[in-house]
Amino acid sequence: MPKPGQNLVEELVLVLLGGWLGSLLLFGSVVAPAAFNVSPTPAVAGNLVGRVLAFLDWAGLGAGLLLAGVAVWLGRRPWMVALPVLMSAGCLFSRLFVAPWIELLRPHLDDPSARARFGLLHALAVGIFGMLALSALALIVLHIRALGTKKNRLIS
Repeated sequence: MPKPGQNLVEELVLVLLGGWLGSLLLFGSVVAPAAFNVSPTPAVAGNLVGRVLAFLDWAGLGAGLLLAGVAVWLGRRPWMVALPVLMSAGCLFSRLFVAPWIELLRPHLDDPSARARFGLLHALAVGIFGMLALSALALIVLHIRALGTKKNRLIS
């Protein structure tokens, strides 16, 4: 027997995950490239991208923790609880460790060693970002499968 409000919560989980995945895809495919195409300098574009990423990181931290809590309430499998916690950890790591180091290196990009470190950190940030997008997609699939084909209007 479903808990009171369970159907609504299950649908809101999919909306939240879809919004999170959509924001990541929009940022990576539109916002960041556009910032570097229209900004007068890479530094200006980097500042804009950094501010948007800060919002995405903090929002992702909250969304992941909320999704984990809801997964526990819904009695979902351990991976459906652990994956959003790991996603939150990725957002937190990006915001508290990767982003500050990138900001410290940005004014020194004329120095080849600083540029190399910046490149490594940027690659790490892109990897975390990609992991978040793939994880959000995986969670969408897992939550849809958990609904079952009888209850799932998206499948039936």
